[in-house]
Amino acid sequence: MKILAANWRDPLHPEAGGAEVHLDKILSYLALNHEVVLVTTRTSGIPEEYQYHGYQILRLGHPFLFHYTFKKLWQQRFQHESFDIVIDDISKIGISSPQFIHNVPIVAIFHHLHGHTLYQLLPFPLAYYVAWAEKNALKSYRYTPIVTVSPSSKDELMKILPFNKVIVLPNGIDDNFFVNNDKTPGLFCSVGRLTKAKRIDLSIKLFSLVNRQFPYTELVIAGKGKEESHLKQLVKKLNLENKVKFLGFISEAEKIELLSKAEGFLFTTEKEGWGITALEASAARTPVFGFSVAGIKDSVINNKNGFLAPFGDIENLYKYIEIYLSFDVAKKKEIQQSVQLFAKQFDWTSITKQFETILLKTISEFH
Repeated sequence: MKILAANWRDPLHPEAGGAEVHLDKILSYLALNHEVVLVTTRTSGIPEEYQYHGYQILRLGHPFLFHYTFKKLWQQRFQHESFDIVIDDISKIGISSPQFIHNVPIVAIFHHLHGHTLYQLLPFPLAYYVAWAEKNALKSYRYTPIVTVSPSSKDELMKILPFNKVIVLPNGIDDNFFVNNDKTPGLFCSVGRLTKAKRIDLSIKLFSLVNRQFPYTELVIAGKGKEESHLKQLVKKLNLENKVKFLGFISEAEKIELLSKAEGFLFTTEKEGWGITALEASAARTPVFGFSVAGIKDSVINNKNGFLAPFGDIENLYKYIEIYLSFDVAKKKEIQQSVQLFAKQFDWTSITKQFETILLKTISEFH
């Protein structure tokens, strides 16, 4: 197959997140046996053309004009280059590819609606517009096969309109996350971008309850973002400056080490498409403590690989942590081994093979 993929960001973008990791895993696997080109937006300081993990990256458009840029590029260039299929990764606002691509089949990838979380990230008029545009753009994909990462995300899609075909295919976990390092007693961690929607503030407030009862505990927060200064102010306000540490951006190897040494992973986000970091923590034998919200309730199953409470209910979530920390070492190890066993079902090789099968079937049905 000759495959053209489109996404607003590529894996090397400074603000790349789970959606970009997800697409990279798929494209890297496909590139083993197929020709793959990813079209994305320009980023200062990064070459416009780049070979990455076996596939070609073309950075050709401004972020705010990507829909129009990709449409123009398709009409003037790509439709004449004999692509067999297009992968449209809807990680922000969809580019509405079915409106202008008619002679080549499309498979879309959908993670989650940003919805009301946009109002925490953007000024009101812009948030309102983006929320409207997000839903409106999805309507053009009604008859396009859509691969989504969780049952929660599928439910979101079906509430907008009855899509023709939605396939649930979860994220996978890299093998290098399956480690069995010794745990550091009382160490909790949080890993991810420091944005309002991730609600790291609730992790800090939750930890303040934990530390009050268990003074030996500590919290390590890894990640960068616009909320960092506010979060540090909250730590100071709660007198936790000697108990909470901000690491900033960390490498993949450092992330694995942190997750594997922690006794618990705090994941108090308001919404996710799937919650890949929760499963990475699980692979490292670290139970997840979070809220029962879209995406998280799919990747974290109560009493399997973590413990969930209703959103915002840190007192209820604290009770789970209190019980967990009260167990002896043998009981904790039993829980940790069970958590890792749960994670082993999410294998990237199997998932990417299934995605390849979806592409081949879509091409076959199109012709």
